[in-house]
Amino acid sequence: MEQVIIRITGKVQGVFFRAEAKKRADAWNIKGYAKNLSDGSVEVCAQGEPDAVRKLIEVVPARPGAGTCCGYTCEATRNGCTG
Repeated sequence: MEQVIIRITGKVQGVFFRAEAKKRADAWNIKGYAKNLSDGSVEVCAQGEPDAVRKLIEVVPARPGAGTCCGYTCEATRNGCTG
C-alpha cells in the first residue's frame, strides 16, 4: 500500500473538485479523503495500491472538475488517511 498527501492550489473549491477526486478514487479502490483548506486549496490523502495512487496523482490535478489547477505538491505519508 502507498499513502500520499496531495495539495492542489488554484480555483479548486466550490467547483466539484472533491467530488471528481472521490469518483476517481472509488473507481481505483483508493481510500482516503479530500478536504477544503482555509487558504483555498484542497488536500487529498490517498491510500491504495501504488499503480492506482500514481494514476490518481497524475489525473486529479489535471482534471479539477469545473475548476482550474494552478499547481500541486505531493508527499508520501505514514500517518494514514483518516481525515
